[in-house]
Amino acid sequence: MAETQQPQARTASPLPNSTFDWGDLPLEIAHLILDTVDWPSHSACRQVCRGWREYLNRPRLAAKRYYVPKFVYRIIDRVREADGSERLQFIDHPDIQVRDGHQIHRLLGEPGLGFFLSADAETGEIKHRPGFYFAVEPKSHLMFGRPCRNKTDLRRYFPKHSDGVLCHVCVADMHLAHLKEQQKRQIAEDKKKKKAGQKKPKEEELDTPAPIVKPMGNEEGAWCIRFDELPFGDEIVLMTRPESIEVQVLLTRYNGKTDKLKLRLMDWFQATTEPNSEPLTINRMVLAVREMITEGISESLSNIKSDLFVRFAGMTNVPQGLRDGVLEVSLDIWVQDGCSWVACESSKYKKIS
Repeated sequence: MAETQQPQARTASPLPNSTFDWGDLPLEIAHLILDTVDWPSHSACRQVCRGWREYLNRPRLAAKRYYVPKFVYRIIDRVREADGSERLQFIDHPDIQVRDGHQIHRLLGEPGLGFFLSADAETGEIKHRPGFYFAVEPKSHLMFGRPCRNKTDLRRYFPKHSDGVLCHVCVADMHLAHLKEQQKRQIAEDKKKKKAGQKKPKEEELDTPAPIVKPMGNEEGAWCIRFDELPFGDEIVLMTRPESIEVQVLLTRYNGKTDKLKLRLMDWFQATTEPNSEPLTINRMVLAVREMITEGISESLSNIKSDLFVRFAGMTNVPQGLRDGVLEVSLDIWVQDGCSWVACESSKYKKIS
């Protein structure tokens, strides 16, 4: 009589490798996830695998990274008061409409992307510092008569960024006043001693106030992150090629020495609008502007002794010559001197070299 076979206990299958790879997800699930992520997350998601990158490059999803900036067109006018003084007045022109504007990459539509230039303390030579930065504008401000402000907090989307704050490195006004008062007292004492026939004492160096580091804008809302590599650098700046690109350059303290630099930038951008020109990618634009500003500042501003922060302060569509429906693209570039990138540590600012 054949022996009855006893059912054998089922052995558990070996556990799979504990290392999880997002690229191994079934495409249907991966696509459902990618359909819901915000546009800043596309930068990291496109690096997971070729399939994710190709999916995020489809027109429907790539369109999330572009938009048509909306704004109220404003011009600046000087108004003379009754006492003879003048003040600036911003006049809105809601009647001037922008229709079918160019779609601009969101990384450049908001006023934050930038880079640092450093001036050698001895030679004054201008060099660019490694890394790229994105700084928030805590309060809405007017750049060339147009309102600019950030809408996206990029800190939550880039895990490899470095947290910090864009700061002014300056001397506090009260310290400057103290220094001037100290100089006046020294001069008065020297005159008294000279009148009394006393020998003039050896001149002593006056105490120089230490630099004060102040976060730009609202201290609570100010932030500036640093990237080792430029995000979305391979993507085009504009979905469609414009007829012209206007460039406005604002250089703090030295505004008026930028005509030559502005003309050079205008010529370069105008060349990018030619039909057979190379596509204008973010990486190509940022690097070209960095080189032109580095050379332009070195030629015209030999007395800069501080770090400069060059900010792409917003790219938008504007009516050309105040004509309704006629468009050109305008790029604002703001060069701020006396700046430094400062890391945040326990609500204190620790300078990073």
